Amino acid sequence: MTSDTPNSQASTSASQSPRALDGLPAGFRSLAGLLRAVGITSTHRLFFCVLGLITLWRVVQLMTAPHTLFFDEAQYWSWALDPDFGYFSKPPMVAWVIWLTTSVFGHDEWAVRLGSPLIHSGTAIFVWAIARRLFNDEAAFWSGLSYVLLPGVAFSAGIVSTDVQLLFFWAGAIYCFVRLIEGGAPAKWWLALGLMLGLGLLSKYTMVLFVGCAGLYIILHKDRWHWLRSPWLYVSLALAFLIYLPNLLWNASNDFISFQHTAENANLGGQLINPDKFAEFFGSQFGVFGPFMMIGLMWMLVRWRTTFAHPNLRVLLILSLPVLAMMLGQSLLSRAHPNWAAVTYVGASIAVVAWAHLNGRMILIYASLILHLVASIFVYNYDAILNLTGTQVSSKLDPFKRVRGWDILGDKIVAKLNEHPGYGLITNSRKSIAEMKYYGGPVGREAIKWNPRQIVGDHYDLVTTLNDKIGDDFLFLAHGHIDAHLQMYFKGVTLLEDIVVQTAPDYALRFSLYRVEGFQGYDRPEE
Repeated sequence: MTSDTPNSQASTSASQSPRALDGLPAGFRSLAGLLRAVGITSTHRLFFCVLGLITLWRVVQLMTAPHTLFFDEAQYWSWALDPDFGYFSKPPMVAWVIWLTTSVFGHDEWAVRLGSPLIHSGTAIFVWAIARRLFNDEAAFWSGLSYVLLPGVAFSAGIVSTDVQLLFFWAGAIYCFVRLIEGGAPAKWWLALGLMLGLGLLSKYTMVLFVGCAGLYIILHKDRWHWLRSPWLYVSLALAFLIYLPNLLWNASNDFISFQHTAENANLGGQLINPDKFAEFFGSQFGVFGPFMMIGLMWMLVRWRTTFAHPNLRVLLILSLPVLAMMLGQSLLSRAHPNWAAVTYVGASIAVVAWAHLNGRMILIYASLILHLVASIFVYNYDAILNLTGTQVSSKLDPFKRVRGWDILGDKIVAKLNEHPGYGLITNSRKSIAEMKYYGGPVGREAIKWNPRQIVGDHYDLVTTLNDKIGDDFLFLAHGHIDAHLQMYFKGVTLLEDIVVQTAPDYALRFSLYRVEGFQGYDRPEE
């Protein structure tokens, strides 16, 4: 292959005077006078100003959003109440971030979610910095902007997700890898790469795929084979392992429960060829990456000889596409959720923008940005737009149907708990216990998962138990009527109320609330 040393144009661009107005991206140069009046005289300043405005907009949207926490978000929040090195289904980074934001700003929904828009903006800065080193200032500007406005990023900026932290550290790892390719002060960048890998593994186990992508790059480039003999490569990997080690030890003390859950998620025990799941996953990637960006990526791959002949495009795609290929294979063999290939689009954002810039196809990027911005405005203001137009939609068309009504349900449970001082709270699903821990008041925070079979199937089975509550009284929040089942385990069972919280004309939260007294233990004969 050709040399993989980054093109000289990146360093030339970096040395240009930051006050040169002709350094502004095309489309903004006609606004030079206005930009100069507010102190913006370079692509660098313009990028950070635009990114700052997007970040501020997203934070304001969080503070005014009418939606309750999704049950996964509520679960992550409950994890943050007890910071640890591991949890049932995920490594600890998401809980650490929530602990930090809620420690500073309190426990409102927006504070729980605050880390997401801030960290995504940090990832956009990494994307900008990578593109600037590999290409030029203009490609960097559009790459950073394209990433932060991707549909998948715009959506996850408004929720709590483990992908947010993963994407940040993946982008940081790409940046470190690019600096290593450039040469100079390699020890520093090997250590930085190890740091990114370790923290990424504490965010989501998908980070291990970066090692495979980087290894593939080294194998395909003979002039990088000397890295395999460098002690710094192994120092980097050892540092990553040491940073990750606390989570490994936590898993070892909990029967490697997170690894078991991850393996179960792969769901490879069923039918091994699923073209419908493959088509569903492939189609979903147009929603995650955006239709125009995906068209650009596919166009690049159709012309793969020309694309991979460019050393800087090649490094980005080798550090990205194997993950997408792997998840496409996973979707064919079993299933894959749309976000499982999310790390692909860190490097792919830069590659598509740079390819479009090099080949005069920037119309794809401009169209993509406009579409993504309009879509973000619509989604972020979905409820306001419906109220303004007087539109009612069915639950099938409501993307927020699962984050409505939990606060109302929580208020009802708190009121009932106040009527029954000394009673605890039991629920029989992960969804309801997570939501009630957040919305159920002080007693709700101590809620216990009903688990008569004593099987650890989720986080709350792992950390809550009724085994030391013999003789205690509770309110039991259940899906459906389960009187006959409960009578085996309690001395008294009384149905208090069937609760219906209508969140759409055709959708409601439906629960039955019982008063159950005198818990007798789980060792009762099953019917």
